[in-house]
Amino acid sequence: MKRQANACRLLTPGPVSIEASVLESMTCCPSPADAAFISMMEDVRRRLLRVASMRPAEYAAVLTAGPCAFALEAALTTLIPEESRVLVVCNGARAEAACRMLARADIAFEKLETGFEQAAGAAEIAMLLDERPDITHVAVVHVDAVSGLRNDLGEIGRAVRAAGRTFIVDAGVSFGAASIDAEALGIDVLLSVADCGLKGVSGLSFVLARRNILESSEGRARSVSLDLFEGLRRQEASIENSLPPQAVSALHAALDALDKEGGSAVRETSCRATAEKLAAGMIRLGFEPCLEEDARSPHVLSFLHPSDTFSFEHLQCVLRAAGWLIASAAIENRSVVSLSTLSGIDDTEADRLLSVFHEYLEEALQKPSLILRPKNLCLLHKPNFCANDCSGYF
Repeated sequence: MKRQANACRLLTPGPVSIEASVLESMTCCPSPADAAFISMMEDVRRRLLRVASMRPAEYAAVLTAGPCAFALEAALTTLIPEESRVLVVCNGARAEAACRMLARADIAFEKLETGFEQAAGAAEIAMLLDERPDITHVAVVHVDAVSGLRNDLGEIGRAVRAAGRTFIVDAGVSFGAASIDAEALGIDVLLSVADCGLKGVSGLSFVLARRNILESSEGRARSVSLDLFEGLRRQEASIENSLPPQAVSALHAALDALDKEGGSAVRETSCRATAEKLAAGMIRLGFEPCLEEDARSPHVLSFLHPSDTFSFEHLQCVLRAAGWLIASAAIENRSVVSLSTLSGIDDTEADRLLSVFHEYLEEALQKPSLILRPKNLCLLHKPNFCANDCSGYF
């Protein structure tokens, strides 16, 4: 696939590196008042449902401006009735954010805390739902963006459906790069974002939900801007004008690219092959995975650094000089190296990335006190900072 020339590759779970066709789509996107934009928006909504294997008669898509957190808060504060109680599976930062959103909206909730390294157990959820008839909804994050922990939607979905509760899934990282059959999994509400597994651009998120849940939420939203009922009404009436047109156009092109690639299952297989190669290589270099193999997703890998003298700023600049970008990450207040496969790294690129880590380790372990001089750290945040700026700073 053709990518933007001379750009660093992103190793973050979102945003990810953008294909040239997606970037080009933003240069000639129609105005939100144009009939062409309305047609494109309607096509995007239909195709998002198709990616999730949702029937349009049963489900509807609502596009929301902003990051995935906006879609999450919109879903929680619009679609959950008063007098409800939500069970939140807490094993990552996004789940903790969901709890803060529920608390701010004065929606009752319970936490099921499993720790960052432990996926939720369906048996424990089933037992808890049996003991607590007051719990009406179960919310779970499919893949944690920092650790890469993957919760099993199949097992959890069966437990939630058997108990007759509403199942809410945050698929912010995985949607578009994981095979998700929402109806088979018993998912009632699913939310995600354009700039992760779908490989669109930042600024657009969405909620896919059962029509009866959306249509019964009139007047319930705790926010004017995040009212999904009103969003559905406007989008189905073709009068939506609050969405960023460039982001909608980019998502439309990204869905085209996904179709050409073969769909979510094919992209997931590609991510898995890359993840296995990177994990094996990082382990050989001495990096310890934060998760056991059966708990890892193919989308995000996290590792503990092999040295107590780890400097994230040093590693970040070494990688950037070689054409890679990572974001700072921490699990339980400990810095970790977090790598995402969502940008589509092939075998040659994976080998090149591992060689950069090898060179970094050789230098860092030989000179434990080696860090960037503080006066040069500001260069990492310059808008026009480029790879060559790192040379000579070690």
